[in-house]
Amino acid sequence: MLVKKSCMDFVEVLASSAPVPGGGGASAMVGALGVALGSMVGNLTLGKKKYMDVQEDIKVILEK
Repeated sequence: MLVKKSCMDFVEVLASSAPVPGGGGASAMVGALGVALGSMVGNLTLGKKKYMDVQEDIKVILEK
């Protein structure tokens, strides 16, 4: 099961001649990483004085 493999294992299998994972699996991984980075920015923004006026918006976005 690819979900339980490390990132390096995933990349090695992706680079091989194996039929799975393919472009869809690679796209899913990139999408998940993008969402994780977006969440990181939201979490780093919470509690900052500069962004106090948008705290509730950020909380709603992070919940989604």
